Amino acid sequence: MSSRPYHTLYIFFFTINSAFGYAYWSYNLSVFNSLQDYLESYIFPSASTTEMSFIASFLNLGAIFGAILAGPFVSKYGRRSTMIYADILGIIGLILTVIATLPTILIGRLISGFVGGVNTVVVPMYLVEMSPLALCGATGSLSIIVLEIFAFVSLAVSFAVPDSPTGGISNQVWRILFLVPVVLNVVRLLLLTCVFRYDTPYYYISKSNPTKAENSLLKIFKGNIDKEYKRVQEDVKASTFEGSVRFRDLFTKTYRRSLLISFLLALLQQFCGMAAIFVFSNLIFSASTSNTALYSTILGVINLAAVITSFLFIERYGRKPLILFGSTLMGLILLAFSVIVLVSGPSHPSLKFLLIIWPIFFQISVGSLTFLYISETLPSVGVAVCVAGNWTAGFIVIQFYLHVVDAYGVAAPFMFFAIFCLFCAAVFAKEMVETKGRTKREIIAKYMRVEVNEAIQNVEEEIKPTTEVKQLNLEMVPSEDVKAD
Repeated sequence: MSSRPYHTLYIFFFTINSAFGYAYWSYNLSVFNSLQDYLESYIFPSASTTEMSFIASFLNLGAIFGAILAGPFVSKYGRRSTMIYADILGIIGLILTVIATLPTILIGRLISGFVGGVNTVVVPMYLVEMSPLALCGATGSLSIIVLEIFAFVSLAVSFAVPDSPTGGISNQVWRILFLVPVVLNVVRLLLLTCVFRYDTPYYYISKSNPTKAENSLLKIFKGNIDKEYKRVQEDVKASTFEGSVRFRDLFTKTYRRSLLISFLLALLQQFCGMAAIFVFSNLIFSASTSNTALYSTILGVINLAAVITSFLFIERYGRKPLILFGSTLMGLILLAFSVIVLVSGPSHPSLKFLLIIWPIFFQISVGSLTFLYISETLPSVGVAVCVAGNWTAGFIVIQFYLHVVDAYGVAAPFMFFAIFCLFCAAVFAKEMVETKGRTKREIIAKYMRVEVNEAIQNVEEEIKPTTEVKQLNLEMVPSEDVKAD
C-alpha cells in the first residue's frame, strides 16, 4: 500500500464520509416500508390511502427537483459546499418529519427527498474528481456499499417497531427511526468542515484557483503534483466551454452521444425493475410463498452481498463489460419470470428463486455503476439531467406499478422491464465507451470519435462563434474619444 502514489486511507475515508449522503436517501427511501403500518394505524388513522402514499412518493418528488437544481449549484458553489448545505437542509427536513401532523411530515419528506436528489448528483461527481484514475471504480463501489448497508438497516429496523403504542419509549420509536439519518448529516458536516476542507482539483482549476487546486492534489497524491495538475487542467479544457458548461452545451458534438448513453443508463437503473422488486417484494413473493418476510430478507442479504462482491470486479473488468453482462442477464431473468407467469400463473414456485438471484446481476452492473459512469462522462449539468431522469423513472414505477398489475397482471410490468434491459444492452454494446482508467479528455474524444489531441480543439471550435460575437460587440462599442465627439 505504501508504494502507491496516493494516500489510500485518506481517499477511502473521504469516500465513506461523502457516501453518507447516499446513505441518507437510501435509508429514508426504505424506512417508510418498516413504519407504514404503524403510521397508518396509530399516528394518522384518519388519513386516506392516497395521503399515506404521498408520504412515500414525496421523497421521490423532492429528489427530482433536488437533482435538477443541484447541477447549477454545484458548478457555482462547488462540490464540498453543496454537501455542507445539503446536510444542514437534511437535518431540517428530518425534524419536520417527526412532527405528528400530515402537512409537516409531507414537507419534511419533500425536503429530505430534495436533499437525496442533490446528493445523488454531487456525491459521484465529488468522488470521480477526487479519486485517482486507478481508484475511481473502487471508490464508486465503496460508496454504493455504504448506501446498501443503510438500506438494509432501514428494513431491519422493522423488528424494533412495536405492534401498538404501550407508552413510554415505545410511543417514540417511529420518531427515533425517522431521525436516524441525522447522525449521518452531523458526522459528514463536521468532517467536511474540520477534516476534508478542500474541494476537488477540477473545481478549483475551473474557477482559476491554482493554489487551492495544488493543495487539494497534495492531500490525494504523494508526488507528481505537477503532472496531476496538468492532467486535470487538460480535462477542464476539454470538458468545459470557457470554464463552464450550460444546458445547451450538452447538445453539442462534445457531449450529445455521451448524454444519450448516460441518460439511457440512468433510466435503465429504474426500468430494469429495481423500484418494483425492492419496494413491492413482499407483495410479489406473497403469490408464490406464505413466508414473504423470509424471502424478502434473503433478497436483501443477497443484494448486500452482491454489492460487496462488485467492489472486487469493477476495476478488474471495467464498466462496459459489466453493464452489458448485467443488463443482459437481468433482461433474461425478467423475461423468464413474465413468461412463467403467463404460462403457469404468479404462484409458480420457481418465481421466487428468479427474484432472489436477480440482485446479483443488478448490483454488479447498473446498481453499482450508473452514477459512477454518468459522473465520469458528463459535467455537472449533464449529471443533474440524468439523475433527474433516474428519479423521475423511479417515481413513475412506484406510482403506477400497482395500477398496471391490477389492470394487466404481474407479467405486464416484468415483460416491459425485460424488453427495456435487452434493448439497452443492444444499444450499449454498439455505442457505449469504456471509461475505466481514462481521463475526461480521453472519454470525450472516444465519444466524439476523434483523436485525444483533437478533443480540446473541438471544444474551442464550438465556442469560437460565441467568442467572435463577443469580440465583434466590443469592436462596435464607441471609444471614449468618439463618445466625447
